[in-house]
Amino acid sequence: MAYYLIGKLVRQLRKQRGMTQEELADGILSRTNLSRLENGEQLPHKDKLDVLLQRLGLNSHEAYSHYLSVKEFDFSVKCDDILSLIANNKNEEAETLIDELSAFPEFNEGIKKQLLLSYRAFIMINLKQDNYEIRKFILEALQITIKSFSEKYISDYFLSDQETRLINALSITYLNDNNLVKAIEILEKLKESFEASKIDEEQKFKLYSLVLFNLSKYYGLNKRYSDAVNICDYAKELCLKTNNMRRLPGFIYNKAYNLCESGHKEECIPLLYQAYYGFDMMEDNYRSNIVKNHAKEKHGIDFDENNC
Repeated sequence: MAYYLIGKLVRQLRKQRGMTQEELADGILSRTNLSRLENGEQLPHKDKLDVLLQRLGLNSHEAYSHYLSVKEFDFSVKCDDILSLIANNKNEEAETLIDELSAFPEFNEGIKKQLLLSYRAFIMINLKQDNYEIRKFILEALQITIKSFSEKYISDYFLSDQETRLINALSITYLNDNNLVKAIEILEKLKESFEASKIDEEQKFKLYSLVLFNLSKYYGLNKRYSDAVNICDYAKELCLKTNNMRRLPGFIYNKAYNLCESGHKEECIPLLYQAYYGFDMMEDNYRSNIVKNHAKEKHGIDFDENNC
């Protein structure tokens, strides 16, 4: 029954999204095996089902986590831990877990191999290693599920969460190579991909917000201040609509930064207060300090004195 329900869900969502079986299955499994899944005859491994559900805009953890085997659940927990460690720049600890997973044969091919390649690329970015070498890792990982991947066609792909993170990382490598135009071009295509999809707004925004945040940052660096402010205003509305408050202070600060750089200093001051106290409320000391230092340097505002 579990197989049937998941297969029925996949077929229903695929048709709602206007996707063919070939488009959904591309790089993940054969069209025949997807058909068997949709008919309740077969259930693929968790990693493949993850990508299918993510391409359809569904939270794969909520959809079927209670169907996982103990081994697959352990893999899933370790992968979540690795992402958390990388996000907090704890690269050696992340490498240890990656080495543990690489000892399992399941991680020597397919989507699980893509995961490990992507994790290693993210760590290389954290460590500011050679961007050309990082791009080789990213492209190798992407071509596991998008065999004919090309930067030119990013906006045409139906992307999983992992593929989205990889393409976002690709833009970072160009930014770090001072190729800001290329970095922006990639994120604009990624933004188009999200906007063309018909997935649930709340689920979409989890990674869409990352793309919008980086794009607003890149526009600012490229002195496209008006474009950056517009992105921040758009993202703010999405934050409120999807109740995703965690991203909101970041967009408020990016707007304040770009208003300041474009000469609208008075308008940005109340935004700095909002961003600072938003980060402070979430106990995000790293980002609240960024706002605090900017406020003191550019406007002579001392949040420590204001708190006394």
